[in-house]
Amino acid sequence: MANNEIVPDVTLISLPPPPLQLGDLRELGFSNMTPVGAVQAALEFVQVTTGLPWWGTIVLTTTLVRLALVHFAIKQVRTTAAMAPVRPQMDALMAEVKEAKLKGDNTRAQVAVLKVRKLQRETGTGLGAVMGGPLLQGASSIVMFLAIKKLCDFPLAQLKYEGVAWLPSLAAADPYYILPALSVGIMNLQIYLGRVDMAAAGKASLHFINVFPIISVASFAILAYLPGGLLIYLVSNIALVVVQGVFLRTAAVRRALKLPPLVPPKPEQFPSMRDTWVAIKKWFANQERQAVVHAEQRSHIPVFPAQSGSPTPLRRPPAPRSMRHGSRGRKN
Repeated sequence: MANNEIVPDVTLISLPPPPLQLGDLRELGFSNMTPVGAVQAALEFVQVTTGLPWWGTIVLTTTLVRLALVHFAIKQVRTTAAMAPVRPQMDALMAEVKEAKLKGDNTRAQVAVLKVRKLQRETGTGLGAVMGGPLLQGASSIVMFLAIKKLCDFPLAQLKYEGVAWLPSLAAADPYYILPALSVGIMNLQIYLGRVDMAAAGKASLHFINVFPIISVASFAILAYLPGGLLIYLVSNIALVVVQGVFLRTAAVRRALKLPPLVPPKPEQFPSMRDTWVAIKKWFANQERQAVVHAEQRSHIPVFPAQSGSPTPLRRPPAPRSMRHGSRGRKN
């Protein structure tokens, strides 16, 4: 009887790998001296010191990064509030710049641009102040995305066993499409709740509110193929941005941070889908007209290619035929 017993092959049983130790990612080729490597080292540190599963490690690390960027978010709110009173004047100047460029009046366009820059300096709403915060926050999101993507693509062995209930492997796509649907839904919620801030940024931003739902639904096809670890990062990051936005729009918080009170936009400020479609067609028409103007301006500028070996990029054009004949002398 004992000789007839079937002994299971233990080599076929998949056992979870041991927990990571500090330095393991570096031995695997991660955690190098780059921004992406620094984020991977931070993920490893959080996972080893807290003992959280990898899905919790991603959420906690994302939360810590968002908290570190709160200062820049507050600064961005102040800049947006400072732009609101001068927005009509700024829009009028930018419209003057576009009109002058379409007519080929470069002098008038340059004068209007100088007025815009002067207004920005006076109100502290220059390009650095307006774009600095968003660029930094966007760069941090891209670095986090790439760091987690590389771990999922490898894939890191621990990611296969430390997922969520319906998605045990964070290196695989969500088979039930729950996380892609959450990503799309939270993105649209973020845009909807941020309408007040976007109204202060100009009418072009309000058109984006109408276009974004179409873009987000189309992005579902891409999100559906992303690994679960990346989707957990996207959902948690966007959810934290939504919570941060709601927090900074609260009247008590704005008073404590000495932020100006929010001015609710009027319903007529928000364009309809028809208005957005007309604006898109107008934008393409203006781009075409501007290209025609630039082509006409270039056609009136004579360009004489330099001779080979010439130290200057341009050479003097040849004299007219009448002048060349006249230089030989006149017949009496």
